[in-house]
Amino acid sequence: MKVYLNNKNINKKEDLEYKPFKNISFNKLKTNLKKFLVVNKKFNISDIKHVSFLGKFHNYEKIENYGVNEICILGRSNVGKSTFLRNFIKYLINVNEHHNIRVSKNSGCTRSINLYSFENAKKKRLFILTDMPGVGYAAGIGKEKMNYLRKNLDDYIYLRNQICLFFVLIDMTVDIQKNDVALVDAIRRTNIPLRVICTKSDKFNSNPDDRLNAIKNFYKLDKIPISISKFSNHN
Repeated sequence: MKVYLNNKNINKKEDLEYKPFKNISFNKLKTNLKKFLVVNKKFNISDIKHVSFLGKFHNYEKIENYGVNEICILGRSNVGKSTFLRNFIKYLINVNEHHNIRVSKNSGCTRSINLYSFENAKKKRLFILTDMPGVGYAAGIGKEKMNYLRKNLDDYIYLRNQICLFFVLIDMTVDIQKNDVALVDAIRRTNIPLRVICTKSDKFNSNPDDRLNAIKNFYKLDKIPISISKFSNHN
């Protein structure tokens, strides 16, 4: 199945008044991640002291099994995945190791599978965070290359046994997108937990709870989505 090409009919939301999300800082996301790690009895979040870049891969089959769980970040092109990743890593380990974080020079242009290793004080690997290419259109990519990226995405979602959690990023400044719906549906077929994170909250001033609940209800989520901005690491 190709999540990019899912033609499932979705409810029209043109009449829904889209209001800004509640801007929740990274503290809540860190709390959610901490609870997840405790439940899975792997390690404490305070054990994380370092992050290192494992590499970028253009072919899923060339990614080895590193022997630890992986958290996978997914979202449409230009949703803000790289910005989220950079800020979240710096916030999570409370150090400025931004030199290890590989971010595309142009928005929406992450085209490789980028892996980051989170380690304790002794540099023992605890888990891996995976930044996936954006779902959907990206400037400068031809049809053949796009199909190849789609295959890599599908293979990683369905065949990567090490994935224990998905972070699905959704741009809160736009209406419901078919690619977002298709991506959430695809992940649910894996029976792996997912957490929806809404980006670009810095574009709004208010914080209506009904908007969060509208997204929660539309995607039938167990929890209200977390909303963040590129400035959230300063909150």
